[in-house]
Amino acid sequence: MRQAPRLPQANYFLGVVLFEQKRTEEARAALERELALDARCSACMAKLAHVAYLAGDDRQCESWLAKAAALEPDHLETNLVAGMLDLRTGRYQQAIGASPPVVGRAVSGLRQAQYPARPRLPAERERREGPGAPGDLRRLIQEQKAKSIGVRGE
Repeated sequence: MRQAPRLPQANYFLGVVLFEQKRTEEARAALERELALDARCSACMAKLAHVAYLAGDDRQCESWLAKAAALEPDHLETNLVAGMLDLRTGRYQQAIGASPPVVGRAVSGLRQAQYPARPRLPAERERREGPGAPGDLRRLIQEQKAKSIGVRGE
């Protein structure tokens, strides 16, 4: 960062790392620096929405989500944070009804990429309900919340 502060996405990735380390204020600052360089960084907006969600600032979270969704409606983190916010604010049908296609991709990707040792859904349930079933959305949101506060495991 000292040698090339304007390197594309450098501030974004720094923000992501800081976010994962639970240093959300530093992450927010890095993400805002990236947005100053690239005003169309929807991933930055989604991560800023996640920071606002964790801080309990629903209004700011919703604002960042709207901007991120306008640029990239199928972005995983945007939809995941939107689902978490919908659940927290009592908009259950919106949380479940609007997300199945994105959740289906996320469930498949999470099982294969991020959680390779995690047991898969039973084959008959997956065939019957499909990968975007409402239970999967709740599980994804619970996993994301657990990850946000540093909890691992079943």
